[in-house]
Amino acid sequence: KKRYEDGNLSSKELFAVQIESIEAIHTVVSNIWISEEVIELADYYIESTIESSKDGNNLYGLLKSLYLDNNYIFVQAHLTAYIISSFFRFISWLNKDHEKRYIFASLFQNACIDEDYLAMIQSTEVLEFEKLSSKQKDKVLKHPTRVIELLKEHPLFNTDIKNALLNHHERPSGEGFP
Repeated sequence: KKRYEDGNLSSKELFAVQIESIEAIHTVVSNIWISEEVIELADYYIESTIESSKDGNNLYGLLKSLYLDNNYIFVQAHLTAYIISSFFRFISWLNKDHEKRYIFASLFQNACIDEDYLAMIQSTEVLEFEKLSSKQKDKVLKHPTRVIELLKEHPLFNTDIKNALLNHHERPSGEGFP
């Protein structure tokens, strides 16, 4: 762990850490009743999103930097993708295209935040938010809009994805933001 935190891993060791993290995520997801079929399908969409982003305007580099860290943002993106894929098994009117688009959105939902503790803030009403500098608050509050700017030319981007990204911190109670 210390070598990982210090950045002293070879690319082969880093890849092994990434695989271990994904396996840990799979274990957690399996324990919350998400089937192996759903995990495999979500993984397929995740991989195809990464591949399709190679042609985009720095999207691939952004994803690559997020995935190198195996941090909260990385884990949250994967868990969200698995939950989305599982949800789509129960809603018959949603199709594979919808699923692929929402998994795409899940991978980028916090892409403009590079600090885990900022990505964990879910409301402007919490003490953690109040303690932030004005620059950090701005980063938290504007990250959905910044992500949309990055993604708006991608073929999977549409109005539904825009709305999902803009509102991914909103809560039914009215807490959260944009």
